[in-house]
Amino acid sequence: MFVGRALYGWDTEEFAAEEAKNEDRRRALVKNAWTISRTEPRDCPILRLHEHWHDKRKLKLSKYNPNRSAFWRLIRFLSQTRISSTGLTRPWQSTIYWTNLYKVNPACTGNPTNALAGAQQQACIDMLTCEIETKKPEAVVFLTGWHWWAMPFLEAMKTQNLTIQPGAILQAHGRFIAGNQKPPFVVVPHPQGKPGHQIASAALSGIEENQAKGEAA
Repeated sequence: MFVGRALYGWDTEEFAAEEAKNEDRRRALVKNAWTISRTEPRDCPILRLHEHWHDKRKLKLSKYNPNRSAFWRLIRFLSQTRISSTGLTRPWQSTIYWTNLYKVNPACTGNPTNALAGAQQQACIDMLTCEIETKKPEAVVFLTGWHWWAMPFLEAMKTQNLTIQPGAILQAHGRFIAGNQKPPFVVVPHPQGKPGHQIASAALSGIEENQAKGEAA
């Protein structure tokens, strides 16, 4: 499972916070967001989303290219590294889970403001906990950085062996306690403008270290 900071546009219809208080309107907004990345129940939502981004570029409706995104390049590398060790034959997009710390974000700006982050933080912590317990990932990689981003989430969630190293590329690591599962997690910086190979190496070493601790326990 890979965790980013917040959504940065999703091509959904825009809405005001006041509208989301209405249950019918809220259901319609969720359905609209769902259909963008999945048209059939068995579709891979991440693969579908990447195809959608590429289709928009071909039609000159968007400049966003996931192949050039530092975020997605790093995820692709880590996913393909895992695929090569397991013998999986599916597209790499279909072997991962992707989520974000914050689920609601203005479509026309960067990351959420302090006020917006604070308003949704506890609900997002609960949602991430639910996602991990439901999906049961082999490992969780936070491509967010520690301070302000992963810190309030991990401090509120059930973990063990939490090690914090703010000055290092591997900024934090440990294991979640999620039901009967204890998946390892690592926190590394957001890769934009940073050496991706060093971040990937740190993430892999952190996962391996905590997997070893779990096997030894």
